Amino acid sequence: MMQHFARLLLLSAVLGSLSAQVSKSIDLSTATTAKKKFYVVFASRKDTTTGHAFVVWGIEDGVRRRSSVKAFGLYPESDSSTCRTTFGTVSGHLVDEKINHSMGKIAAELIVQVDENAFNDSMKAAREWDCRHAFSLLSRDCVEFLRVVGNTLHLDMPRRRITGWTPHSYVQALLATVDTGTLKVEDAVYRGSLMNGQPMGHGSLTYNDDSRIDGTFWGLDRHVESTPVQNRDRQGAAPSSQLLANRRSLTRAVP
Repeated sequence: MMQHFARLLLLSAVLGSLSAQVSKSIDLSTATTAKKKFYVVFASRKDTTTGHAFVVWGIEDGVRRRSSVKAFGLYPESDSSTCRTTFGTVSGHLVDEKINHSMGKIAAELIVQVDENAFNDSMKAAREWDCRHAFSLLSRDCVEFLRVVGNTLHLDMPRRRITGWTPHSYVQALLATVDTGTLKVEDAVYRGSLMNGQPMGHGSLTYNDDSRIDGTFWGLDRHVESTPVQNRDRQGAAPSSQLLANRRSLTRAVP
């Protein structure tokens, strides 16, 4: 746990986001022996009336002992507040947030550690948005850019609401969905990272017979095991694959 915290602290130092007023994290990585660590950070600043949301991609290379960072946000070609910008579609493009000096102004952030494939998929989604060269408030703006990237990671991104439509408010709402805790299900208990009250990230699912699944969870019906099930029968054999398959299909939570 301390090593994980140290990595997040190092990444925060590289990103210049130690000034973030609110910061949470989810670990969706499954490669326990990877030499590189990959992060996707959903961030916002609030130095303007509405604030701004953007995404940061970070890589920590444990072999070369160095980090690299990219950060992009979607903007209209002109930042002027015109009726056309507000109610219509105008030209838009991704802006390098490091050049735009957003990195040192982060007010809220969700740091998500991911595997390399997920990292690359999220970058691909960002590039596809840049290719369209369009910006439209509430349907194709910086928040929707954030949501699209989050969806590629299979995060349960919150919907936008009238009372929280601004970029900074949206990231605050995103952070409010993330927690750690316990979830009781039909014949088991989940302990670990949660998003909207459901497993998301590293955790463990312990059954009534003391067998346990440790791994990375995307809900109860999808996970990648990191350690074998702990419980053994009298002959020392692990529970049957059919039993585990039945358990992995468990989705109904008990109130």
